[in-house]
Amino acid sequence: MKEKNAPTMADVAREAGVALGTVSRVINGQQVGEAFRVRVEEAIARLGYQYNSGGRTLRTGKTNTIAWLAYRLLAMQKDGESVFDSVIICVHRTVLNDQLNRTVSLFEYTPGMVAYVDSSAELKDALLNGNK
Repeated sequence: MKEKNAPTMADVAREAGVALGTVSRVINGQQVGEAFRVRVEEAIARLGYQYNSGGRTLRTGKTNTIAWLAYRLLAMQKDGESVFDSVIICVHRTVLNDQLNRTVSLFEYTPGMVAYVDSSAELKDALLNGNK
């Protein structure tokens, strides 16, 4: 028997009788009319829809992908040992840098693990101080 795919945002939109953008706004906590929010939330419950941030990250190709990949690389282990000592993300655009800073802070955070640097000297200091 073929396994049924998990419901998508498009499935929720069809079930609720709303536009896909409305479903997105409800899921992301943005303002929508109360009647629309209720319809979307009820459709989510009926279908058993679950938000998949990993899937969204891979689809959007935005800064989440970079942060998610860095986090996963840092968490990789082989025979109980970390595969990588550090993961360094270098960006040259201020907007992208700000987005990455916000996104990285959403992942599991251990104080002292992440360092935001603006120069090679600061990078050297961060690595010597144990930042990952």
